[in-house]
Amino acid sequence: MKEFSMPVHRVEIATRAPAHDSGGKGVAEDLRHFGLGAVESVRTIRVYTIAGPDKAEIKRIAAEFLADAVVDTCAVDEDVIKPNGDVIVEITRRAGVMDPAEQSVRKGLRNLGCRVEWIRISAKYLVKGKISAEE
Repeated sequence: MKEFSMPVHRVEIATRAPAHDSGGKGVAEDLRHFGLGAVESVRTIRVYTIAGPDKAEIKRIAAEFLADAVVDTCAVDEDVIKPNGDVIVEITRRAGVMDPAEQSVRKGLRNLGCRVEWIRISAKYLVKGKISAEE
């Protein structure tokens, strides 16, 4: 595992209302289409793992830059939505694979004067339904 000379924090962002989670609705439909008919719902969470800023600065970045204050909720170094028996799937790009979203966030943070050593963006899914982790 890579060692960092600066603190590493994990920011999770999700829509406040499940009804407004269009990404989750789409994933749930896709899973049902591919044979997982027991999927009731899916919540999507954007995850930013950032090395550099201290916790106070990360909280400000999360609330003012990464999240939309009107529709999103965010958490730093904890789950933004507490899993309640959900199957959790988290997907990120392989190390070394370019991610345009990471580059955009890095540029935005640099423009705000934040020193970022490393950033990784992933998608976390909370899948509710009578399904197994293997499925």
